[in-house]
Formats: sequence, C-alpha cells, structure tokens
Amino acid sequence: MRSQWNELFNDVVNKDDALVEIELINDSLIWVDEEYYNEEEDYYTGQIWNTYHHSTDAISGDEKVYSLKVRVKSKFVNRNVENHYNKLWNEALSVVSDEIVLNTDTGGNLMTNPLKGTNQKSNKYNLNKYFETLNNKLKDKNSSLVLSYKISSEDSAKNSIDVYVKDIATHSKNLGSKLLKSNIKIKYRATKWLENAKMDERLKINLGKYINFEDYNTELVDDVLVRAENDKAIGNYGNTYYAGRWVAHTPLSVSFNTTLSENEVLIINGKKVDVLDQTFFKSLKDNRLNASDNSRVLDFDADPHSEINEKNSHKLNEYKIQIIQYEPNSGNNEENIKLIYSKIIEINSRSSKMDFKWYAWEPENYPEFKNY
Repeated sequence: MRSQWNELFNDVVNKDDALVEIELINDSLIWVDEEYYNEEEDYYTGQIWNTYHHSTDAISGDEKVYSLKVRVKSKFVNRNVENHYNKLWNEALSVVSDEIVLNTDTGGNLMTNPLKGTNQKSNKYNLNKYFETLNNKLKDKNSSLVLSYKISSEDSAKNSIDVYVKDIATHSKNLGSKLLKSNIKIKYRATKWLENAKMDERLKINLGKYINFEDYNTELVDDVLVRAENDKAIGNYGNTYYAGRWVAHTPLSVSFNTTLSENEVLIINGKKVDVLDQTFFKSLKDNRLNASDNSRVLDFDADPHSEINEKNSHKLNEYKIQIIQYEPNSGNNEENIKLIYSKIIEINSRSSKMDFKWYAWEPENYPEFKNY
C-alpha cells in the first residue's frame, strides 16, 4: 500500500500544474504499522546512518491494515492551453476598435428601418456585415473565438454596443459568451444612397386639388403622389439614382434649387429647364385627349428619325424628370457627370376632356346621393 500511495503522490499530487484536494473517506481507520528510524554506526569507519524500519510483527493477520481509502480531487492547469487562450483573447481585442464607423443608407441609429420599396440597407444590417468581417479576420488567424454584439441598454440613443466573445471549440453548454468590450460608440458615414436621396429634399413637386370620384364625393381633396404598381425598387443603379414612378391626379409644377456652384441641371423629357437664381421651375399637365390615349412622342433629345420606343419617348401625360450633377468646376461636361437623379411622374387628371363614369340616380343604392 505504501508503494501504491507513493506512486499516486508522485503521479498526481506532485505535479507542478496540479491543484489537489485530498479527502479521507473513513477517518476511523488508524494506521497501525510501526515505523521508526534506528541510528547505527559502522565499527570500522565510524560512519553513522539511519535505518528505516517498518514492522507489523505485533499485529495479527486479521488486524493488519492493507489499504487506506482516500478521495483525491485534482484540477490540472495546462499552462500551454492557458497561454493559447490568452493569445486568442488578445487577438479578439485587437480587431475590435473602441469606435466603429459604419456606412449608412438611412441615417438615424441602429433601430432605424429602411424605407419600404427601396433597396436601402439598415444600419443593423451593415453592423452585422462588419462583424462578419471581424470574425473572418479571427478565422484567418485560426482562432476558435467568435464575436457577437448587443445594443447597449444604457444608451438611449441606441448607437452603442457591447461586444461579446465565445469559444466555439468548447462545446460545453455551460460556457456562454464573455464580455470583451463595452459601450463601443457607433458613428456613421453617409453612403451614396443617402446623399442621392437628399435630392428629394430639394426637388419640390407642387400638387393641386381634385375631386375624388372613386369615393363618390364632390369635395375637393389635396392631391398626393401614389407609387405606381409593380415599380422597381428605389435606389442606386450604377451612377443613376432611381427615385421611383409616381402617379398624380392634377396638373402640377416642379421646382428645384441647385447649389451655388451651379453644377446641376434639370431635364424633363430630354429638355433642359431654364434656371433663374439657382432655381429651376416647370409646370406640367396631362396632355391626353382622353383617358384611353396611350400615344407616345419622342423625347426632346432623341434622334427625330429614330423609331419610337419606351426608352426614347414618353406618353402625353408622362414626365421623365432628371437632375444631372457634374463634378464641381468641370464646366458641366458629359464626361464629368457625377450623378443622375431620375424620377417619373404620370399625371392622370380628371377634366372635361376626360372620360367620366356616370351613375344613375339611385339614392336607395347610393345613400350619399341624398346629400346632392
């Protein structure tokens, strides 16, 4: 038993990187073997040494203690693993900045949603892409750590995050994410999408009033632009920003305030609009003879001998509005075009020249007729 204990002690307890706890299972057991040292002297040389004695001569066979039961709890600290994990942690710290600058299509904060019917990307979408990039960097370093984030609950502006790290090499369910950095500020840089969308703030569509016959009402109501059905998404298409196709119900006017550098021009159906004091202005109306008139005419800048198609022509109630922005101080030459803003308005007005839908005098079927 003694040799077995010594072997256990040397293999387990005496490790440099071991933290050991020994628990005696039954402390009523008493070691009864006699152990003592006896000093002896060599007769010829006078050298003195100690002799170890272990004796159970006085113990009967039934009383001999052959084993001592103990429970050994040990926790081994692998220094190489610890150093490796510290290396991974420091690598994760190195890729996460104290401030993050994101491109933004929408402005606002991390809770701002993109506009419906557009190809805008939300700030949260861009932040997720940013973290994908960070995790790819860690993956390239053969790191088993993965970064994630939560919007900081302490930031009412919703523009701060806390960053967490998790070791995916450990599959234990008890090992969750650990906080790596807190209160990281998010700042924004306007994208081309957002800069182009600001054109709408300077392009004014002045609408009128009309009688909404669909509601069987004779009162004049304010006109509003209605998005055309099956229109493609609003957004950037190359160097062109498409602002959508819209339907109006009344004649209208268009005005656009350009910059002091006058590096912008307003074009409607291929014709430049005159500018006065940095302001473009044009009145537009429905030129059809009736509601079923779908005839088309060539745009002003189209080849007069070309065959009419949808690209080089427009309907009599259709206006293709373009704002062309040139590089500053470039002389507004075509080779220096910076941006083309495009918006289409279709005017579907009701006038004496249009087709009306008439109803018989049936107050029993149309209660609103009693008010006429």
